Amino acid sequence: MMTSGKGHHCELYPEPREWRRGYTGTNHQHYHIVREEHPNQNHLQKNQRGQMRQNPNYQFVWEHVVKKGDAVVDATCGNGYDTLAMVNMVADESRAGRVYAMDIQETAIKNTMSLLDRSLHPDEKEMVELYATCHSKMEQVVPRSATVRVVAFNLGYLPGGEKTVITKPETTRLGMEAATRIVVAGGVISMLVYVGHPGGMEEYEMVEAFASGLPVDTWICCKLQMLNRPLAPILFLLCKR
Repeated sequence: MMTSGKGHHCELYPEPREWRRGYTGTNHQHYHIVREEHPNQNHLQKNQRGQMRQNPNYQFVWEHVVKKGDAVVDATCGNGYDTLAMVNMVADESRAGRVYAMDIQETAIKNTMSLLDRSLHPDEKEMVELYATCHSKMEQVVPRSATVRVVAFNLGYLPGGEKTVITKPETTRLGMEAATRIVVAGGVISMLVYVGHPGGMEEYEMVEAFASGLPVDTWICCKLQMLNRPLAPILFLLCKR
């Protein structure tokens, strides 16, 4: 056991290299973080072009689905803004809510930790579990007993990071398959897919095909796409009935 930063307990777990596609650091790390809700839920966020924006529309969908005390999964924590928003949604006095956040890039883990340090209170430590691992392995870190109401993917590359390190259709599909198994009825999988970078269109086509193939008796799937901005990110919502 070692301590990294303020109040962060980090246990180091070596994992197979094939789990770490695009990961350039040393060993994988499991971070257990303690913090609380952000005082302003309408904090600004940066998109992949570095532009400032208000809370993205998929977070409003989450707000209609997530209940206090739920478990939620941020499958690509990036710079931590979605992770922070999730804490806001599940937090209450019971501290029963859980946010399971993960990313394969060490920079993303550090950025998320830094944002939580700046934004949250120490008594919320037990609400966030942050893992340096691939989203295809989420079932290995999310307990089977967890009531997972939302699983969120924000695909592409890390905003402000190395643009050649991107999510790939192969592991994204594995992550989606895992998400369909762990999310509860009444829950949602949100997929924000970027198409403007090399490899983005292929990933979009995979996500669309996967969502289109889910059984209609147990899933309602839709997408939100801007018609006059062909390179704008596309939002998929997979709602479990």
